Amino acid sequence: MSQQDAIITALAAALPAELAGHAGDLAALLSRDPAAIATEIAARPVLAVALASLAGQTIAVAGAPLQFARHQIGTLQEITISGGYVHQIIGTAISIQLPPVGTYRDLAAALELLAALPLDDLPPHAPLPTPHRMPFSRNPHFVGRGDDLHWLAATLKGGATAAIGQIAAATGLGGIGKTNLATEFAHRYGKFFAGGVFWLSFADPQVITAEIAACGMALNLPGFADLKIDDQVRRVIAAWQEALPRLLIFDNCEDEALLAQWRPTTGGCRVLVTSRASQWESVLGVVERRLDVLERAESIALLRSLRETLGEDEAAMLAEVLGDLPLALHLAGNFLRTYPQEQPAAYRQRLASALINHPSLMGRGSRHSPTNHELHVAVMRTLTDGSPEACAALIEKLTVTADVYATGAAPGSHAAQLAAHLRGLAEHVRSSSS
Repeated sequence: MSQQDAIITALAAALPAELAGHAGDLAALLSRDPAAIATEIAARPVLAVALASLAGQTIAVAGAPLQFARHQIGTLQEITISGGYVHQIIGTAISIQLPPVGTYRDLAAALELLAALPLDDLPPHAPLPTPHRMPFSRNPHFVGRGDDLHWLAATLKGGATAAIGQIAAATGLGGIGKTNLATEFAHRYGKFFAGGVFWLSFADPQVITAEIAACGMALNLPGFADLKIDDQVRRVIAAWQEALPRLLIFDNCEDEALLAQWRPTTGGCRVLVTSRASQWESVLGVVERRLDVLERAESIALLRSLRETLGEDEAAMLAEVLGDLPLALHLAGNFLRTYPQEQPAAYRQRLASALINHPSLMGRGSRHSPTNHELHVAVMRTLTDGSPEACAALIEKLTVTADVYATGAAPGSHAAQLAAHLRGLAEHVRSSSS
């Protein structure tokens, strides 16, 4: 076997199945100068994805090691290729900088990149393509959901297993982790959509046109900023109906009429919807995946990532009380991290008796939501239910509890702060349910 055949064979064995066919192209890159490598990667972004997928591996070529290491330099990834094989054949290590995927008007290159989207293995996190509109960074405490991510990948990729242009909907109760799942998908799989990733909030129907116009600003369309908003929306819709693969995420889309109005009716866009709704008109082409609570092992991992000193058995007992609900686990874990003096066993006992009325599940100890969602289990559950009676009962409970904490509380004390927090939640429920 020739040296060229040996490295092609080794690379093909190391690459994910969807990328193995590019082993020959990667092998050819190793014999080129840095400028030629950069030009080739810019023309064919799938080669950058293939190189990134090899990071951290050492493969054997004709008995000599070939090592791939990845380093982050600002927004760029740098792949360094070294080892005995490189030194024997080339004489020195190769460093290749991989810029974020750009917008490729070459449709063939864009489709080649989409075809490389893996269906069996989870791709590593990577910079989003340019352009993109993504308000959320990846959640470092995200756990599990591997099957759900694989399902989204297969549904949105299209081809042999799904219809092109199919809409994938991640549905479930409030606090189940729909938006977190969509965020994780974007940061893992977004690099395969050469036309960009665009996140739109559908929580308020009155601002959807502004959300679409903001996508146009990210697209940097000529003369776009000078247009009236209605014309901006038309320009964006026209771009979405091009053949270029793009990923659109419609977050909190609860009304199928809104989906029918704003989904692209043609072109290369894939649409990921998050919603509490579970019934969709068949003509919309929605394929639904209803999310469940986390597996117990995943719940334990989430809690221990938030409070590292938490024992596995302690985390398991907390997860049992919290019903493995991601939002409740996030709030409880943050509470334990914020108050390290809190003993897990005593906390679990108080949770078991108070449940959603415990201050930790009202957001106490949690200052930030990775997806800007409501940090309150009772509020999330009540707004999911949506009945006027449930909302009225929760407003009364929050108000009465706030009065109890406020009585005799010194200004600025924990009790006074908690009372103010509870009154703010009551006002939020009142305005959201009106």
